[in-house]
Amino acid sequence: MHQIQLIRKYGIQPRKIIGQNFLVDENIQRKIVALLDLKPADRVLEIGAGLGALTGLLAGSGAKVFAVEKDKNLAGILKAELERFPNLQVLNEDALKLDFGKLENGTRRRRRYKVVGNLPYFITTPILFFLIAERRWIEFALIMVQKEFAERFFAQPGTKSYGRLTLALRYHAEAAHAFDVSRHCFTPVPGVDSSLVRLKFRRRGVAGLDEELFFRAIQAAFASRRKNILNALSHGLLEPAGPSEWDGPASPSGHPPLGRAGLGREEWKTLLVGLGIPETKRAEELLLKDYIRLTFALQKRSQAR
Repeated sequence: MHQIQLIRKYGIQPRKIIGQNFLVDENIQRKIVALLDLKPADRVLEIGAGLGALTGLLAGSGAKVFAVEKDKNLAGILKAELERFPNLQVLNEDALKLDFGKLENGTRRRRRYKVVGNLPYFITTPILFFLIAERRWIEFALIMVQKEFAERFFAQPGTKSYGRLTLALRYHAEAAHAFDVSRHCFTPVPGVDSSLVRLKFRRRGVAGLDEELFFRAIQAAFASRRKNILNALSHGLLEPAGPSEWDGPASPSGHPPLGRAGLGREEWKTLLVGLGIPETKRAEELLLKDYIRLTFALQKRSQAR
C-alpha cells in the first residue's frame, strides 16, 4: 500500500519535531533498494523503518530484514501490514541501543549487515558514530541525511563545512555520494533537500595510532575555529575528552594530560615546526594526515617522558 494511503488508513499525524517525514516517492524507494543489490543470503538492517517505505521492497528481495522502528505505533503497523514476509523481523527498539550480536540468536557465524535508513537530523551524528563503533558487523551503510549535513562528509580543507565530523568520518570510512532527493519526495515536506550517501567502513584504523589521543587532538584544534592551530592546541588538549559525538570509538591510552599541564606554548611550537605545520594555520586547514602525524608525535613524546 502507498505511504499516503497508510497515513490515511491509520490516521497518522507525522511529528516533524522527531523527524517523521515519510518518503512517498516510489521511484526513489526503488532506486535506494536497487543500490543495496540484495541477494537472498544477505542480511539487512533498516534504521527508522517508519511506515515501511523501503521495508516491503527489502523483504521482497528474499534477504533477511531487521526493521528497527522506535515508535511503538508505527512498529505495530509494520508488523500488521507486512506479516506476509517470514524473512522480516520488526524490532520496536532504539537503534542506538541495538546489539548486533543478538539479532540472530543461535547463529555461530558472525553475520555482516547491509544497513539502510533515512536518518532524522537531530540524531544523525549519534547514529553515525554508533555505526562506526559497530563497523565490524557492517558490510556497508546506505543512509539518507539532510543535504547540508552530507556536504560535511565531502568538505575540503579550508571550507566552512570542513570540521571534526569530516575528519572523524574520513578516518573511519570511505563515503560516496549516491544521489540527491528533493524535499518534495516526502510528506510532510521538510524544509531542506536530502542526500543519499554510501559508507564503506574501514575494518581497522591506522596501525599504532592511539585513537583516543587522535580524537582529542582534533577536538582541541576545533574547539575555537578562530584561533590558529598553535593557540588552539596549547590551550585545549588538557584532559581526555570522554565520550562525545565527535570522539568515535576510543581506546584508553594512559597518557598524561598534554595541554598546558604537559606542553608549554614553545614546546607546541617546536612540535609543529618539526612536523612542517605552520603555527598560523587554523584547524580547518589541516589534512587528516596532518592530525595523524601530530598524534604520532605526541605519542612519541609521551613515551620518551
